[in-house]
Amino acid sequence: MRRDFAYYHYFEVAATSLFIACKAEECRRKLADVVKVCASMALQGRMSEKIDEDSSIYWKWKDVITNLEELLLEVLCFDVTPENPYKICLKTLGLEFDEDVTTTGTQDKEKAQRLFLQCTNFYELLSRLPLVLMYRTEVICGLGIVLGCKKDEEGIDCLEGIGDKLGVEVEEVWRCYCMIMEVSKALEPLGSAFQILGSIPRIERSEMEKMLNKR
Repeated sequence: MRRDFAYYHYFEVAATSLFIACKAEECRRKLADVVKVCASMALQGRMSEKIDEDSSIYWKWKDVITNLEELLLEVLCFDVTPENPYKICLKTLGLEFDEDVTTTGTQDKEKAQRLFLQCTNFYELLSRLPLVLMYRTEVICGLGIVLGCKKDEEGIDCLEGIGDKLGVEVEEVWRCYCMIMEVSKALEPLGSAFQILGSIPRIERSEMEKMLNKR
């Protein structure tokens, strides 16, 4: 990142990110709607009156989001739609979208399908962390496959040159894993929505290397 956002309150950054995400995911919301909801949540219990266009707090939050939007987009290089890890994972495991391997596939295909389902669980889990700001989608995809294999050991049979197919190094994936473990520990006190540490399998670097470099 080219700018340190520690100067800004995390709630302000989160509100602005939500507004940008609404635009990027084609579920547009008016700025006024985002401002009202975010301001109400931020000030919950501290204001009794309704927040609308006539209230000073409304205009304060509108200015915050408007100003931060430009800064966030600059930091993200206007890339707010990262590659989809699900598609990359399917291709890496030799699967097709909506492929019914139970009727047409081999045993290896069925194992690959089960592994993919494990991977999707981890991608959903890890989506709560800002990984796409720090690591390439291929790295996140590789980590999902490794964690999926750790959860379902039969999935290891599906691995063949995963690291080469994804174009990732073991060290990249290992750093991503270590960062996830560190951040997950820090998020534990924030509530159940952020408590993902218990769902992430523990893995050694040597195990990860064998999986990514399996031939």
